[in-house]
Amino acid sequence: MDPSNDTAQTWQTIPDSMMNGRMCGKTFSLGSIMLFPQQEHTNYTDMASESGAQRTVKMYQLEPSSWLWGRQARKLINESVGTFLSLQTAITEAEPDRHNAVLVKKCREYRSIIQACQQDTKNLQQANENEKQNGKEPSTQEDLIILQDILYKMELILSLVELLFIDTMSDGHLLNQLVKWIQLHFPQHERKKGVVLESDRPHLHPDYWNTVYGSVLQGKLDDARLILSNHPSADTDPFLSIDELLRKMPFFQVYGGVSVGDFEARWQHWQSECERRLEEGHFASSHNLQAICKILCGDLETISKLMNLMDTWYHLMVSTLLFTKPTVKLFHLSNASQDAILRMQDQQVITALDHVLLAAMEADMYQVIKECQQVMDNPWFTTHLTDLLYHTVQHKGKHQVLPPLREYLLLDYAEMLAGHSSLWQVALLYLDHCGPRGMAMAQEALQRLPITSDSCAQKIIQMASEREFEGVVVSVCRVMGRRALSQGRLGAAIWWGMRSKDAAFTSHVAHQSWKKKK
Repeated sequence: MDPSNDTAQTWQTIPDSMMNGRMCGKTFSLGSIMLFPQQEHTNYTDMASESGAQRTVKMYQLEPSSWLWGRQARKLINESVGTFLSLQTAITEAEPDRHNAVLVKKCREYRSIIQACQQDTKNLQQANENEKQNGKEPSTQEDLIILQDILYKMELILSLVELLFIDTMSDGHLLNQLVKWIQLHFPQHERKKGVVLESDRPHLHPDYWNTVYGSVLQGKLDDARLILSNHPSADTDPFLSIDELLRKMPFFQVYGGVSVGDFEARWQHWQSECERRLEEGHFASSHNLQAICKILCGDLETISKLMNLMDTWYHLMVSTLLFTKPTVKLFHLSNASQDAILRMQDQQVITALDHVLLAAMEADMYQVIKECQQVMDNPWFTTHLTDLLYHTVQHKGKHQVLPPLREYLLLDYAEMLAGHSSLWQVALLYLDHCGPRGMAMAQEALQRLPITSDSCAQKIIQMASEREFEGVVVSVCRVMGRRALSQGRLGAAIWWGMRSKDAAFTSHVAHQSWKKKK
């Protein structure tokens, strides 16, 4: 786990003096371990205090803890399993040329689930603020902030993977999608635009020009034009000139009916016009308009000076490509990302999240998955991401490492769910898609489940019968039969005995019942 990842928690000690020496651990159930002290050549019954009281030896059950167990994240588990199962069915039934459409749809379903959890968390944070203001004790705000951060990272990564690997455009041109990706995840200039325009005199607002620059750098040229139109000098030649350049900036559309060659000629003509007006001094009276024109000209020095408006290296990368290489393809992104990191090295520390995004820019699916495991504290995200990528490349015969990796992650995620008292049924649904090892783990999970009631036993039997785990069915029936017998419920014991097909036990119970009646 990345030491910089503050979502990870480690328990270093158990608050029990008996555990200071050697200790032993035994597997208690899937996903949990029972710990107890080991003291050599010592009889626990002889360990007494001075008062003669016997010392108590405690056993500790260790279970994995995750934010997934929280109420806010439960929707993530319960809704994503439906998307996972429908994906497996849809991809099997779809024609090969429809696979990408299916995968894009399911990827967006996962993103929608994450976004819904983000909104729920945001609402709860707001409710906590209101409770705090009203003098009530709010829920743990720190946990909500951590959860919000994790959800943001998951949606950021998944949306990038979607546009780079799944929803691939014809000929690999992807700048428009990258621009939309940045606009979606860095909405600060959109918010500032509203604040600026709502002020009495927008042009005097301290964020006026930064909001214009930020909108231009994100390709939101209509927003920039709207803000500029609220300037008192909007009708002067310099403002009208920059407005025209912003309005005429060409954007490449893959299905727009214009070839790459024709677009590049149009682009070069437009940018030459920007450079000509700048050289002729059209904007000499306003250094702010000069800065905007220099951005349009792709001036790296000007863009770098506005680095504080772009937050991250990948924002800087997309903004730079927007005005320097509008027909960028995936194989260009590796160099472009390294260049952006180099330019921003004094303002940003590279984190585990950045390594994930860099791996995506380098088109390395396996490295993306590997790095994701350093960012997340549980296998939910990497499991569903790997499943999407597996189906993306399956029909292409590439990435032979993905099939076994997918199965391993599914098993890991299912094992975590199987150890939870209310999620074991969800675990079985994932194990159904893990081949023989999945079936073996499903059988083991059902055998280890604590049988807390008749309804619980019936549910286990139903799940086992659906998978033809006859041994599990018989075992559960025997347990329930002996439990009923010990409780004196002879009729129930006979019923369970007959269902378990245990003739000796059924005969024994029947004999007990006959003796009781006699």
